[in-house]
Amino acid sequence: MRSRQRRALTQHFGALGEKRTQREHEYMIEAGRHVLGPGGAGSRRRAVPLLDDGLERVAFARERDDRLVVGDFERVETQQHIGVLPEREPEVAPLERDVAEPHERASGFLLILQPAVLGRDPRERHAGLQPALDIEERDLQIDGRREIGLRGLEFSQRDDFTRFGPGRTDGTLRLIGRLLVGHLCDSIVSRMPSVLLIGSEAVPFAKTGGLADVLGALPPALARLGWDATLVVPRYRGVTAGTLAGRFPVSVGGYTRDIGFYEAPLGVRGDGAARAILIDCPDLYDRDSLYGEAGVDYPDSPRRFAVLARAALEWSVRLGTPPSIVHAHDWQAGLAPVYLRRLYASHPLLRDVPAIFTIHNLAYQGLFASDWLPRLDLGWAELAMDRLEFWGRISLLKGGIVDADVITTVSRTYAKEIQTPELGFGFDGILRARSADLVGILNGIDTRAWDPMVDSFLPTPYDADHLEGKAAAKRSVLARYELPTDAATVARPLVGMISRMVDQKGLDLIQAISTRLPSLDASFVILGTGDPRYQDMWRTLAAAHPDRIGVHVGFDESLAHIIEAGADIFMMPSKFEPCGLNQMYSLRYGTVPVVRAVGGLADTVKDGVTGFAFADYSPEALLVTLQRALVTFRAQDRWRALQVEGMRQDNSWDHSAQEYVTIYRRAIEQGTKRLGLGTRG
Repeated sequence: MRSRQRRALTQHFGALGEKRTQREHEYMIEAGRHVLGPGGAGSRRRAVPLLDDGLERVAFARERDDRLVVGDFERVETQQHIGVLPEREPEVAPLERDVAEPHERASGFLLILQPAVLGRDPRERHAGLQPALDIEERDLQIDGRREIGLRGLEFSQRDDFTRFGPGRTDGTLRLIGRLLVGHLCDSIVSRMPSVLLIGSEAVPFAKTGGLADVLGALPPALARLGWDATLVVPRYRGVTAGTLAGRFPVSVGGYTRDIGFYEAPLGVRGDGAARAILIDCPDLYDRDSLYGEAGVDYPDSPRRFAVLARAALEWSVRLGTPPSIVHAHDWQAGLAPVYLRRLYASHPLLRDVPAIFTIHNLAYQGLFASDWLPRLDLGWAELAMDRLEFWGRISLLKGGIVDADVITTVSRTYAKEIQTPELGFGFDGILRARSADLVGILNGIDTRAWDPMVDSFLPTPYDADHLEGKAAAKRSVLARYELPTDAATVARPLVGMISRMVDQKGLDLIQAISTRLPSLDASFVILGTGDPRYQDMWRTLAAAHPDRIGVHVGFDESLAHIIEAGADIFMMPSKFEPCGLNQMYSLRYGTVPVVRAVGGLADTVKDGVTGFAFADYSPEALLVTLQRALVTFRAQDRWRALQVEGMRQDNSWDHSAQEYVTIYRRAIEQGTKRLGLGTRG
């Protein structure tokens, strides 16, 4: 039976009977036809009709055994074709099945080794029944767990039918057949290069910080560059977006839940193939907060985000098509590279998928007790210095670092800083060991959501050539904070700050000079939340100086836009700043940043050119730089030059996404080997 299948496959696909060790063979698109056979000069090829115009590439990877992959398919036809078909019910022959056992608790893979005889005579097929069929899932039981079986290629030809027959149900015909796909192979189908992104929050679904902005904007930007981008995030309490696309059990360390997978589009029309898959597991994600309460992570955080990583990978398995790359973000997704290298190392679909891991903030390391290892489906061997162990505990961030093919972080300067003891948070040695694979890529901003010419939150649009609209925004933000709007106040420089109120953002520096701020010739508007002592500091200042200082504790999207537009100066005196987004919003809105020259702030704000920067982390350095900006504000020509130069900077996601695509392609080309890319300066 197998030899007959092999002969049929060889005849259909050309020279697949040849021995091809460690080589790939691809279909290529040529004038609407598949061209079969290996690439290269002088290669013999044979063209067959192309029925699926969306198919761009099919790779038959190196042969490992004689097992042929056979996919069952099913399609529903309309009433108009039923009458001409025979009235007999189809006869279905038994299927001989074989199972490739689960690899390290990963999914099983169903192989059908005997042709399925379905229906009667294929010559009775009606010409209207085109055979570009979807493929039906088959259930597979392994060790009492339900697994989804084989899916095959998403195209077929008429010759791929063995038999078919009609079945009347409510005016439709159910057409059933089989499709010989090829040998068990590393990569089955890729319509376009694809990336599976995994993270813990994304706009517009949930947000606590800049990570959500990044994960809401990067997938659509990748889609605009021709990538099929899927983002997997939890479906937290209150999120209603998405339609149910699938439901199946996911297990991690003995914890099993029936998970719902909700699909929602990302971006706007014209962004291409970008979508979010929202992981619905109320036990884990239906909570008051995203990560914890009273500043403490939920005690089951390792399980919450292990399930996220595992569900994302299992979703790809059930689609039957591996992503070209897996891109995990921060410690919450740090187990995705670990699972790829440990649980899916020999999986038929995922074993050779490269992993990229992005560090958005090294200060958050995902540290937990080591006794979590077996509950995460990981062995005690992971409790080693060269694995996940970190001072007797495990770090999910470290897992992502050690098992990713390439590590990226969110600015070139930050990529250098985290390799130093001062800003390495104990990981500097680990990162220096991976320095050849560490790349800094500056985050971008969504230039459609943040554009003063079309921003619906602003009273008047403006651009670099027509800055008059900033005055209207300034009056609007003063009014929102119930500050005076008289001519003298409007003429005075307005300093804005939108920030988490924590030490990292330089709030300790501000507290040290807080009694001197009211004496400056400026007004201040503050938006944010964080450490209660800093919230109280701003509230006390606002109560004592109601004509100069306004504060809103919390977050308000419309107010954030109006502050960016209405402020003259934006203050970001961060102790460290991996990338930062607000300084880029400020530049785009003609609001001049005052920043400490660290991380992404150093990469985006040039002192005396687009803003003002200081190096020494001290209250005096902040005060002197702020005073320098206030003095320059009075020189209107000089000030306008700063504004215009800042507004001309390209900090769009399209630029940043192209850098990610470059990294993706290198990782794909070089497989799972460690890459010597170097840290770009």
